[in-house]
Amino acid sequence: SGKFIPLADLITDDRTDYNWEAYQSAEAASFIDYFVYKYGIDNFRILYESKSPFDSTTQVICNMNLKALQHDWLQVVSQAIKKNKQNIKR
Repeated sequence: SGKFIPLADLITDDRTDYNWEAYQSAEAASFIDYFVYKYGIDNFRILYESKSPFDSTTQVICNMNLKALQHDWLQVVSQAIKKNKQNIKR
């Protein structure tokens, strides 16, 4: 679709627009997949259950700020897409 919701917006958006929610759900699923892959299910549970702000919790778990975390997530996604395209060509 070409639409990207920055991580900072994704975690705080409270819109009730069905079309927007579809984008949110897809991106959230991608981020959760990345997070569990990179940091493990136990750390995801800590993140999910934390009462602290999202950015504070990810800073502790991931040792990077939200902007760096978003950059890393997008890099991992980009690498996965390239790898998938290479596998399709074979």
